Amino acid sequence: MKGIDYLAIASFFLTFLIAYVQWNTNEKRRRQDLFEKRCQFYEEIKDIYYNLDNPNKSAPYIQIEDISRLLPKALWLFGEDMREVLNNLVAKELDETDKRLECLPDEIEGVFSKYLRLEYQPNVWQFFGAVILFFIPNSIKQSITERWFYYQQRLHTLIDTTKRVFKRR
Repeated sequence: MKGIDYLAIASFFLTFLIAYVQWNTNEKRRRQDLFEKRCQFYEEIKDIYYNLDNPNKSAPYIQIEDISRLLPKALWLFGEDMREVLNNLVAKELDETDKRLECLPDEIEGVFSKYLRLEYQPNVWQFFGAVILFFIPNSIKQSITERWFYYQQRLHTLIDTTKRVFKRR
């Protein structure tokens, strides 16, 4: 009878773990999709801005017609601050420095940099790895650490050698 109780508890924790991993995976996928949509929007704005020097363009500055279709998308993807910045972009001419550096004006880049940032978030497997490491004796941990640093050194030496060989060619 006691074995069944332990089995029920273990199955509960396993079910909870699987549910958490699924939720975490979906959350990361959602963030990745949003990041990709924001990058695509950034590229659209860059295309509009860099096409200002196109000789077939009717005016050498950004017109409201150029960005009006993007305003609802900007509000949905970024919020009110991006919509404001795009409204301020109307009647802006192409700056040669921006064209040479392949960037947008500073006020727009500032808003994009706030939203197009990749953040590191630890996952559940790193947590379990830390728990497992807690129970490993220190002598074994030290041996593992020494081997890790040894192989890491060898890898860096190999990378440096490869770089030198390809520079000579």
